[in-house]
Amino acid sequence: MRFSKYLLYNLFVLTILTASLSASTDLTIDLIDDIEFVNKEMTESSFEQFPTLFFSENDEVIPTAFAMVNTLGYPMGKSTICLFPHFEFGIAAGGGLLEYSRKDDYTDEKPSVPFGGVNCGFHWGTGITDRLDITFKLFFFSLEWVSSIDQTFQGEGVTTSYEIKLDESDVTSLGVKGRYRLIRDRLYIPMVYTFGGITLNLSIDYMKGEVGTTFSLSDTQSVDLNYQTMPISANISSNICGEGTIDWNILTITPEIFAYIDLFHVFSLYTGPSVSFNFGSFDFNIDATGDFIVLIDPISGDIGNVTLRSRNHMTPRLIIPKWTVGFEIDLLLAKLQIEGATLLTSVTDSFTAQVGIRFQL
Repeated sequence: MRFSKYLLYNLFVLTILTASLSASTDLTIDLIDDIEFVNKEMTESSFEQFPTLFFSENDEVIPTAFAMVNTLGYPMGKSTICLFPHFEFGIAAGGGLLEYSRKDDYTDEKPSVPFGGVNCGFHWGTGITDRLDITFKLFFFSLEWVSSIDQTFQGEGVTTSYEIKLDESDVTSLGVKGRYRLIRDRLYIPMVYTFGGITLNLSIDYMKGEVGTTFSLSDTQSVDLNYQTMPISANISSNICGEGTIDWNILTITPEIFAYIDLFHVFSLYTGPSVSFNFGSFDFNIDATGDFIVLIDPISGDIGNVTLRSRNHMTPRLIIPKWTVGFEIDLLLAKLQIEGATLLTSVTDSFTAQVGIRFQL
């Protein structure tokens, strides 16, 4: 008991400390000869506001999307694996999208974005008693395996726009889930309907990874210049494109309570609430360069270079409540699963989904 209290206390302190770390964004502009800013420091600061605002506005939704899919990888349509030596094994893959409505809420003043993630798992488990079982998952995967899925996030306002494309990745996902059958199954209509029981579950999931991104930002502002000592006021576009990395380590602890129903000994339905507690670190770093373009005579065209360096430390939401609904088809030894979940804090636009196949012997 003392150890568990000590562990939870340290995880809480770690979360508070990592959340307090600040982000840093630096933008510099170098102009060609014969052109200079009336106030260079103020202009750089003005163009720096958009990338700074972009990351501060999304510093929770981006890591939370990865934490949300951390629990995927081992769907189970039966309330028990049965007493050892019975066992099961299988594979599942899925993904999630967090707050999709943010896509339509994007403005120049509030560049909010939705975000998503994917996860997979090879899982295997065994019964310990007729009420208790345990399942493990482990997987290494790459986004290249799901290259057919659009992994681009983009938005556009009146004067600003962004695009993030996820590229190469190196991801490790592992976890363990214990289930206790609180209420046993009960037959109500022979060959038709069986109440499958209620289980109390606890899973501990860990994911670490590194994802490469292609990142672009565009911002247009009115700027005061001196061209050969002649003052000019013009709309100038800063078009920045470069590469970035997303690195994360996330630990998720999730208690669940699920109820099960069996129909015709072929179809199984299960549903119930869960709450995920998330701990970890998440870093989104960008190094990019771009053009500084003016569209006004007599100096139309590219008039300089822009360099952006951004370092952003983020943390996921500490608590993610979900409601899960799953469906399993029993084909003798093989069992096919479809499972979906919605976040109870944003039911209509935040969800996960996964499919899988497993064998229970």
